[in-house]
Amino acid sequence: MGTPGQPGYAAAISAGRSFSISTSTTKAAFFANTLSLLDGRLQLLTGGRVQGTYRDTINNGLAAPQLVNLTHRSGSVGLNYEIVRNLRVYAGLSDSYTFPSLINDPYGYPLKYPQGLGKEVGIKLSTSDQRYSGTLALY
Repeated sequence: MGTPGQPGYAAAISAGRSFSISTSTTKAAFFANTLSLLDGRLQLLTGGRVQGTYRDTINNGLAAPQLVNLTHRSGSVGLNYEIVRNLRVYAGLSDSYTFPSLINDPYGYPLKYPQGLGKEVGIKLSTSDQRYSGTLALY
């Protein structure tokens, strides 16, 4: 929990102002893997992320001190398949999220973080010399 020794605490108290002081620590780990099958024509993709955020907030307003310890896991999977040389179809699915900033709601409580599910399908093509390439996607 926050302490009166944190920067800005004494000045805010003596001035009679409302304040919120937060400290935050974030750690994350990520992995990705690609598996090629059928002589490289089929590629399977997987990935994952684990992120943890610890936040300690003290307030002199309406809310009590807040300790937040959030952990979120997300993943992604996808595949692409070479129909003919230089033409591939692909699909992907991924989970996404954004941790809240250090800003609390008006009552001093931490904001919830938004989550989403991404879906994508499309084709990838290139010239035979690989000089030009393009993607057409729906998501």
